[in-house]
Amino acid sequence: MATGQDEPPGVDGPADLPASSVTDLGAELVAVDKVYAADTADYLAAWTVAATEKARRMGLRESVPVVVSTQETEFFDDGDLEPIYDHAFALTPLPGYGYIPDTFPHRSPDGGVDVEPFVTAEHAARRGYRDRARGQADTDEQVAS
Repeated sequence: MATGQDEPPGVDGPADLPASSVTDLGAELVAVDKVYAADTADYLAAWTVAATEKARRMGLRESVPVVVSTQETEFFDDGDLEPIYDHAFALTPLPGYGYIPDTFPHRSPDGGVDVEPFVTAEHAARRGYRDRARGQADTDEQVAS
């Protein structure tokens, strides 16, 4: 919501937030997006290597299809590929934390997906995306100096 006070044209933000804060938060969001995009690319590359190695050990020579989706996996019939996918999920470290699941999927006692090990790993590393983006910015500033 534009207030017309202390905001450059085209910048919307809460009325009680100065334009400089809106600009800083916008820059932080861009930095977090860059770290997330790099993590996604790194994770997919490592996951694909692990899946391909498992496929080769199973005697499959064709490429392993990698599907990236925000939908529940139950919407996809991965049939014979499930052991390959599970292997890759179990061996691929989470970017930025080094946490390796060891089994996939983590299941809660009621059979649902248990995300707590992932959350615990992030907290233990004390390096959420905002912290990692700030660390990247600090590194970039040191390189520029």
